[in-house]
Amino acid sequence: MRALPPASRTEGREALMLQIPCPWCGPRDEIEFIPRGPVASRPDPSTASDLEWTTYLYQGANTRGWLREYWVHTHGCGQLFVVTRQTLTNEIAPVEGEPAAPTREDAP
Repeated sequence: MRALPPASRTEGREALMLQIPCPWCGPRDEIEFIPRGPVASRPDPSTASDLEWTTYLYQGANTRGWLREYWVHTHGCGQLFVVTRQTLTNEIAPVEGEPAAPTREDAP
């Protein structure tokens, strides 16, 4: 059986914090963010059965490997964006999303 990497984010006695690259503010410590869960298709409220809603709300896939998640930069810009994270190692891939382009009202 293959050994898995440790689930803990500590090496020895020093705790390590995830560095999440906010598309608007740059890399920041994970304490500035709140995870909002995996990116998943939401059932149509007008046609979904109770079983479909129960599955969507309470029975997550608990994916091993790469997972796309919503994160909110609550102690920064307040933006919602998608992070792709390796659930076994907490490695973070380049972040999806770009800062909004200025509108005509913002232009000089």
